Amino acid sequence: MMTRVSKQQAAPFGSVLLGPATQTPQRLRVRLQLLLTTMLVVTHLIGAGVVLVLSLFVLPTQSLNHRSLVALAISVPTYVGVATVVGGFWGTISSLRGLRWILEGRSPTSKERRTALRIPIRLTLIQGLLWTGGVVVFTLEALVLQPDRALGTAFSIFISGLVVSTIAFLETEFALRPIAALSLKGQARRRRVGMTGVQARVLLFWGIGTAAPVVGLGVAAIVALTSDEMSKDRLAIIALALCGIVLIFGLLVTVLNARAVVAPITTVRSALERVGKGDFEAEVTVFDGTELGLLQAGFNDMVSGLREREALRDVFGRHVGRDVAEAAAAGKSSSAGRPGSSRCCSST
Repeated sequence: MMTRVSKQQAAPFGSVLLGPATQTPQRLRVRLQLLLTTMLVVTHLIGAGVVLVLSLFVLPTQSLNHRSLVALAISVPTYVGVATVVGGFWGTISSLRGLRWILEGRSPTSKERRTALRIPIRLTLIQGLLWTGGVVVFTLEALVLQPDRALGTAFSIFISGLVVSTIAFLETEFALRPIAALSLKGQARRRRVGMTGVQARVLLFWGIGTAAPVVGLGVAAIVALTSDEMSKDRLAIIALALCGIVLIFGLLVTVLNARAVVAPITTVRSALERVGKGDFEAEVTVFDGTELGLLQAGFNDMVSGLREREALRDVFGRHVGRDVAEAAAAGKSSSAGRPGSSRCCSST
């Protein structure tokens, strides 16, 4: 039991990467900065690699000419570098600046609480805007230098941007669980406070992680059917490559979303096991703003009621006897008529 309790206390937010609940505000600030920056930069680089693969080897477009190669050799590293700095460094630093109330050791105001809970949405919008800018910049570049590649370029960046933004949202929501827990601490929970519920999130992530890439596969098939120069081998390569991208990114989005749903339930299950063994001090850290957060808060309310009931039974038992107190708590009114029960009461 002690081993299980220590594990739960070491990972109150569902992962040891997020640290204990007792970490100092300064340590939490550094931890979040490192986690967010690393995850967002890696995600952007993977997305840029997917765009490169789609543009050069998958989409049924003409090969790059010399002018396009030179332009891309200059513009791609420049834009990726700027996007990495803006999205990975400036975005996280500017978002975490609004958390001064944590460093000051006080409870947040209503405005500060809303701002803190909306940081994942804010960071996701920043990533989405960066990828939208990439669609505009590189599509215009293709229209000027090689118009036949404009459609394929816009499509590959758009699909990759959708998937990367989705993954960025799940990553930031995961990394900011300690912030959500501090924001929700001491709040009466009767409704969700997140931007979306569990059902809406699942449908949204299915649409972005699975439906959008599958639509891309359909677009590639239509382009291939309308092109007289498309060979069967080329079509097979395109289909296999897109299927691979769908499987990999669809699986990644699904796993991240599943972990976001399972983590709050796991904390409640672990705490239930402790309560079942008689530990009425068990409490769950509420770090989710959806219906799952309501489940966590509801568990804490339940355990609080059990603690009060146990305390009353203990006080009552000291006056009338433990057996009578337990029978009364269980609703056994017949215990009042047992021989000796009246004597016990009268003696007190």
